[in-house]
Amino acid sequence: MKRPERKIVILGSTGSIGKTALAVIRNMPGTFHVVGLAAGHRVGELEKQIREFSPGIVSVAAEADAVRLRKTVSRLEVVHGLHGAVMVADTPGADTVVAAIVGSDGLASTYRAVERASAWPSPTRNRWSWPADSLWGQPAAPAPNCFP
Repeated sequence: MKRPERKIVILGSTGSIGKTALAVIRNMPGTFHVVGLAAGHRVGELEKQIREFSPGIVSVAAEADAVRLRKTVSRLEVVHGLHGAVMVADTPGADTVVAAIVGSDGLASTYRAVERASAWPSPTRNRWSWPADSLWGQPAAPAPNCFP
């Protein structure tokens, strides 16, 4: 029996970790479906990713970039700023989040991803956010889908 595609969100999709995650996804067709992407200011790179992976929601850092992007891609939700990245992390149906936004800019969206993960029946966490559960008062549950 074929496993259903995992719905994945990439926070920091235009950075090196995000691009590497997307390369893995590209080379594993039928395994993952990208449902959300969050990027900073590399809007041209994000546009290429949108064309290839067809997410339902994307976020960029600046409002001006979001306005420009809305004009070029009308079939998805475009949000901006730190709140936009949190909205992408909170994408309904996503069961995996790659948190790769650098520094304190990624804190709120990563926190939201961990908060959501604590409610999932089978928690999925990366090696950085999983131990952080106990720091933020969330129960540290076993993570059978943890990728080191």
